[in-house]
Amino acid sequence: MFGFSRLAIALWKYNLAVGHATTFGEGLLYLWYFRRLFKNTKYKPVATILMAAYVAFALTDSLYLEGFDKLNSYTNAVESFLCISFIFLYFEYFLLKGKLNSPTRNPVFITNCAILIYMTSTVGIYLFLNNFIAQNDADAVYRIYFINLVMLLFLSITLARAFWLVGPVATPADRYCIS
Repeated sequence: MFGFSRLAIALWKYNLAVGHATTFGEGLLYLWYFRRLFKNTKYKPVATILMAAYVAFALTDSLYLEGFDKLNSYTNAVESFLCISFIFLYFEYFLLKGKLNSPTRNPVFITNCAILIYMTSTVGIYLFLNNFIAQNDADAVYRIYFINLVMLLFLSITLARAFWLVGPVATPADRYCIS
């Protein structure tokens, strides 16, 4: 994405369109993950409908609500709300079923914790970022992006830990799906 961002700056003098595409792709990736996680439950059709609604809202936000001259903070907020809601459903399921023996050894639990921490720590950043962009306050924007990068580093390290716990998959990938 860095390369696309630099290319957009060279072509159009700004790169917010790349930011819109990144947010759109990130949201779809997270929603696909939750749809896969809840594939054997009553929430799979809900996740599928929410993915379609997210696509419609993200396109509406980018084309009409905020446009390409602002960061798509509404799409970020909807993405965070949906992800946090699915994570709470996951936590509720395992608290009620009592199937979580060792949370620190469960890659799905670790993944959901990492996504929850990332989403809750960055949603406020994206909601206020357009104000700093409108004020042309480059220092504040750089500080906010630094916080975002630190949280992204945390997310990446934690996801790497979860992948390490899974190891080479000799059993079906469904072993971590909720059923």
